[in-house]
Amino acid sequence: MPAKITKIARRLRSSGPYSSKIIKAGALIGDTKTLLSHWDVGASVDENISRVRRDNVFGKASRSRVEDILAIFRHRYLTEQSVTKALVTLVQKRFPTAALEWLFYFHSARADRLLYDVVTEILVPLHARGWVDINVHAFQRSLAKWVNEEKTIGQWSEPTIIRRHSVKRSRKAPVYWLLQSSKRNYSIWLFYHRLNKDMLFKALMKYVEPKIRLESTRLDALNSQRRSAGNSSKEAKGLARKIEAKEEFLSELRDFEEKLRRAANLHLEPDLNDGVVLNIAPLWELVPWKEAKNYWDELLKGEYEWSSIGKQLRQKRLVK
Repeated sequence: MPAKITKIARRLRSSGPYSSKIIKAGALIGDTKTLLSHWDVGASVDENISRVRRDNVFGKASRSRVEDILAIFRHRYLTEQSVTKALVTLVQKRFPTAALEWLFYFHSARADRLLYDVVTEILVPLHARGWVDINVHAFQRSLAKWVNEEKTIGQWSEPTIIRRHSVKRSRKAPVYWLLQSSKRNYSIWLFYHRLNKDMLFKALMKYVEPKIRLESTRLDALNSQRRSAGNSSKEAKGLARKIEAKEEFLSELRDFEEKLRRAANLHLEPDLNDGVVLNIAPLWELVPWKEAKNYWDELLKGEYEWSSIGKQLRQKRLVK
């Protein structure tokens, strides 16, 4: 094992039992980038922290929440001047988000004994055996075992274990985006890495609008058959049920079209460096992921101002 890693491991092993304190901050990739994008490498840590508090760069309503975040960031990223300066430079030069996240996770694990042990004692051995995915319940059982071995400060309840594990689990970055109608009877898929400013309009013109025209034609044909069948026959009653179902489906399709057009008419230029969660946020009405709405609300409140989408929303005067 390299000498530097051995030194880190020795320091972490001597740091006492596992703590659940990082639950308060979580894996705040967006807030990390916000902090570093505002960082002045010519000023001291304390001076930067004071300015961050004063200017409320995170846009948080709760002062205690800001203090929780700052405490974790100080521990993870601000103890070594060279590391802080390097991360600030990468963020301010718009280093790709995917690569930045790996650096943030590395320094998070480096600073926290539990995260370090999770990586070295659980994830690395699994990866060495060829595993590329982790069973959530099996992972939580490993944490529960450490609780029973009294490696934690106090007894952690099951919800605490789940929240602790969710630091990594809650990161969602789908490559294929499912957009679906309100009753899930119609859906389309978008490929994230092909995302561009015209994709939503293309989806409307190539898929949604032709589908509405097709179903409208089918509805017209059903209505014509019903008129020919009269009102009293068994066939007419069956056609009436089909017409009702088709009308409901058309209503659902038009609702889907309206929501997709609303997102398209924002005319936002996607930037992959913003990450999946911010790029998918304008589609919150259509994606089966409730967090998209939370990120959209935060964007409209002025959070993630470092991001390309945040800047575009300001230019369009959509930030509240």
